[in-house]
Amino acid sequence: MLTNIGTIYFESIGVDINKIKKQPGIFIKPCLDWTERTFHLGGNLGKAFFNLCVRENFIVSNTENRSVYLTSSGEKFF
Repeated sequence: MLTNIGTIYFESIGVDINKIKKQPGIFIKPCLDWTERTFHLGGNLGKAFFNLCVRENFIVSNTENRSVYLTSSGEKFF
């Protein structure tokens, strides 16, 4: 469940929560990363946040596997 504070945060960084809620599929869910053994944000909100991070050049995909690299812009953002 996304809290009011979470909604305000995501809206402040440019993620349109109402638009994502209307998309088919699951809005938000926890997703276990088996490599790290920790949960991360999944569902359509997780995809939207990932896409924002790529679009803003906060992360760059690794061409050899599914990992990402944090850029200097990403270090400032996070």
